Amino acid sequence: MQGILQEINQSLAIVEHKHIQQFDSPKLPVIFVVGAPRSGTTVLTQLLLSAFQIGYVNNIIAKFWKAPYMGCVLAKSLKQNQQKLNIGTKSNYGFTNEYEGPHEFGYFWQRWFRYDDSHQIEGDKIGEEEVKILQQEVAAMESVFEAPMLFKNPAALSLNIDFLSKVFPTSIFIYIHRERFFNAQSLLLGREKYGNSRSDWFSVKPIEYAWLKDKSVEEQIAGQTYYTQKRIEDCLRGLPEKRQLTIAYESFCEQPLQYLQKVESLLQLSGYSLQKRSNNLPVSLKNTNVIRLEADALKRLENSLSIYFK
Repeated sequence: MQGILQEINQSLAIVEHKHIQQFDSPKLPVIFVVGAPRSGTTVLTQLLLSAFQIGYVNNIIAKFWKAPYMGCVLAKSLKQNQQKLNIGTKSNYGFTNEYEGPHEFGYFWQRWFRYDDSHQIEGDKIGEEEVKILQQEVAAMESVFEAPMLFKNPAALSLNIDFLSKVFPTSIFIYIHRERFFNAQSLLLGREKYGNSRSDWFSVKPIEYAWLKDKSVEEQIAGQTYYTQKRIEDCLRGLPEKRQLTIAYESFCEQPLQYLQKVESLLQLSGYSLQKRSNNLPVSLKNTNVIRLEADALKRLENSLSIYFK
């Protein structure tokens, strides 16, 4: 299946390039949801999409990573009522199953972010022509939905805010963070789910990965959490307040509607009024901050976290 999709994308890429020449760069705000992996980025994205008419990459569009404009056209043509979405709040470590569920679009971002030992890239290594194509691709997608585009991918986006903020001057960043122990615990359990053991690295690699990989499992997790958050916060300090919003996962679970309103107000500062969808939104969410580790692993993780978070 993957081989066939690769051939389809290769064929469509030529036609895609021709069609996006009519676009320059996005004119509406580009929304980036950022945060450490397992911090709540997925559920925040799901509620934003349920609440407002925002363009995004669903599980169908994601199959067109070299022709996203065409993917958006196809996806929109398959949906009769653009007002309603049925994506809920369920996910499995960032993955959603529904046709309309949001996708992280990893293959698309890898076209520009050619990772080495870290997901953090040097922006000046991406050529001007490549930057132009990236701007055109997002502008073309925006034109299909006639609404701001939203993207969420902790690995590609969270460590590269400085690059994205320059390439997309209209961009805003919604940063969600989670209490450090529960964020780290979820990352540790994610290793078991997607690797062979807790020793296998899972998800985002900050630039410190080069030496963190030689530490104990618990210190790897603590460092991954700390340095990912630090990178995000360092980049956000260089942006004006009207281009960012920080949300605590725990508070978001208690009052999601309040924070959706804050996002709406932030977009208004950019001169754009979000159109609401006709969906029933939850007044609260289940907070998944529950201790799941055995006592000895819990103690080791807490000790490792204390090394970085002082």
